[in-house]
Formats: sequence, C-alpha cells, structure tokens
Amino acid sequence: MAFLLNLPGVPGAVNWKNPVAHGRQRPIACRFSQASRYRLPMGAEIETMMATRFHFQISLTLFLLVLSPLHAAGQTIPSSYSFFQTRQEAGVFAGSTNQGTGRFEYGPKPGTTFGARYTLHLGGPFGLEGVVSYLPTTRNIVDPSRDEGDRVVGEADSELMSADIRLRFSLTGDRTWRGVHPFVLLGIGLGWDMAGKSIQDELLLPDDRFEFGTRLNALFGGGARWFLTDRLMARGDVFVNMYQLKTPRGFLDPVRALTGVGEKEWVSGPTFSLGLAWHF
Repeated sequence: MAFLLNLPGVPGAVNWKNPVAHGRQRPIACRFSQASRYRLPMGAEIETMMATRFHFQISLTLFLLVLSPLHAAGQTIPSSYSFFQTRQEAGVFAGSTNQGTGRFEYGPKPGTTFGARYTLHLGGPFGLEGVVSYLPTTRNIVDPSRDEGDRVVGEADSELMSADIRLRFSLTGDRTWRGVHPFVLLGIGLGWDMAGKSIQDELLLPDDRFEFGTRLNALFGGGARWFLTDRLMARGDVFVNMYQLKTPRGFLDPVRALTGVGEKEWVSGPTFSLGLAWHF
C-alpha cells in the first residue's frame, strides 16, 4: 500500500492511494474533524489527566481512611473481662448465722445478723476488709445439777457484737468476669455479748452461770460481688465462723460426774449474707 501526502489547498488534508478499491487506484480524502480545531494542546491534555488522577487518588485515600476504623471496629471481639479502677467499697448486709451452742447448749443460738463493711483494694487480687456485725438472739439457762434432758430451766437474751478484719483474695484479680467478681477470704476478730447478765441467771448457783465474755473469732469462706452499675454492686458471702465457749466451773465439778468436759469448747457454724455496696 502506498501512502502519499497531498495538500490540495486544504490545510490538514491527507490523501491515500488505495490500489485495492475496484481493482484500480482511487484517492481517498480524509479531513480532520472540524472539532479538532478546538482540541487542547498536547501539554494541556497531560496536565488535565494528571490532575484528574491526583484528585482520584486523594479521594480514594480519604475513603479508605474513613472505612478502616469502621472495619477494625467490626472485627473487635468483646472481652468477658473488665477492669475496675476504684479502690474502696462500703456497704451493708443482712444474713443468717447457724453457729453451734455447745455440748450443753448454753451458748448463743442461731439467728439473723446485720452489719456493715468497709473494703480497701490493696492491689492485684488482694483486698482488706473491716466488718462489724450484730446478732440479736437468745441462750438457754442450763442447770448442771439436774438430770440430762431436764437441765434447761429458762432462756435469756443475748446480743452478740463482733468486729473482725478479713483478707480477701479475688479469683479474677482486679477484673470482673461478666460483671461478677468471685473471691475467698480469711478473717480474725473479737466477739462479745452486750446483753450482760440476765435475771434468769439468778436461778443458778454462781459457778453454774454461763458468761460469754469476749471471744476471739476465726472465719474462712468465700463469695462474689456482682456489679449492677459502675459503682453499685450486690454481694453474697458464705463463711464459717469459729470461737470458743468457756465452760462454767460448776460443769467441771467431779461430784456431778459429767465426763469428757473441758475448760473450753470450740463451736462453729455457717453464715450466709446478702448485701449492697458502693464502690468509690
């Protein structure tokens, strides 16, 4: 194929010799489109394309920056554990105690207990608690000179107060699991009877009268705290309280032939309590 450039009076005209058309050569005239007069120069076209590409890249980058946090948030797996930042707790509770009354049943009976608690978080899984509780109950007046089964001759009021310090060990450290904070504890304290002597004690000889006095308490147990809000919590405790009862001297009289009687006797029993507390 032969190409001939020809300018027959029209600028920009190009002629081609086509030897194939109808078996002979035939000139074909092509003119550039009239719109070509208005096309931008080559340099301006390149600048326009580069500007368009730059704007597209900026828009795409901004879109990805906005989308990335949303995508990352959608991929976050919520944890069942959460930390609490406050270190102190104060609350009240009520419960039921079922401590023993001793072999001859002259010790304070089971009853409903009430109290208040203050807790200081020491760090990690450890906390220190101070607890004051009150147990209004009764006790039997027992005459050791009477036959077994007929020794209870009356009943007296008993108002037990106790104050103890407890070391708490949290099973989940300084975190909660689904809002629950389980723990175990050990404690030691003092207990005494505020009721004093009863008129019913006058029925007995002085050596046969039981006096609670001031007793050393030891306890162990556990429980759980349940965070209702960031500050308010419910708490349940289960523990065993132990202390000694001093035997009246009349029960040690060999004439009465009460065998196996010691000067002191350990008694114990479980205590269950529920309460509310404020964390701050």
